[in-house]
Amino acid sequence: MLVYWSKAQKKGQIFAPTSPSPVHRLQLIDEFFMYCCCVAAGLKEKVLADIFQVSVSTVCCIVITWANYLDLLLGSLPIWMSRQKVNSTMPLKFRQCSPEVRVIIEGTEVRCQSPSSLTLQ
Repeated sequence: MLVYWSKAQKKGQIFAPTSPSPVHRLQLIDEFFMYCCCVAAGLKEKVLADIFQVSVSTVCCIVITWANYLDLLLGSLPIWMSRQKVNSTMPLKFRQCSPEVRVIIEGTEVRCQSPSSLTLQ
């Protein structure tokens, strides 16, 4: 059951809804897609509000609600493999060079040059 984030919850007051949630303007699958667009694609609230034809405050409410729901649902799942599982699936080259490695976090930095003159930028 999704109970939508409200100002009462935000201010720390007790919130006991009489119904599970307000009337939906969007279907749940569309709300979840909106959340994914916000989190994965980084679309701003105003853009999402325009795309889904809802208010910015509705977008914020939906995004916060889905974030809380998914945290509640998936927060207890282990995200890291056990040391034994890592060791058993680690490529031989890694085992030889870096046997203590448990996770590799990759980051790519791309440098670009731009003219220092504002008129040429």
